[in-house]
Amino acid sequence: MIGVGLQSFCIDGSVAEDRKVGLGHGNLGAMLLSDESKCFAFLAGHESFAAAEGAIGIVRNANKARKEPLRVISTVSARTLLRSSAASTASPTFRPSSTTSPAS
Repeated sequence: MIGVGLQSFCIDGSVAEDRKVGLGHGNLGAMLLSDESKCFAFLAGHESFAAAEGAIGIVRNANKARKEPLRVISTVSARTLLRSSAASTASPTFRPSSTTSPAS
């Protein structure tokens, strides 16, 4: 249901409409809010620290509405973290390289 609403904001003929981005993001949101989901895994490749920060932000916001916090499984390369000046702002519960930890 969330995805249908998001999809309605995609511009006709756009890549987002073509790829059903709204539906995909809505399905992701629904899964993260579901009590059946216990963890959130993401892969951020080389020079994708912004994607990792975005994923952590998504989990933090989802956890505000959940009874039990999601655990985070991440694979961000150390090289990406070291090259990013934003590394110092990362969540203290964020541990790269396939570590699992709760996101607060």
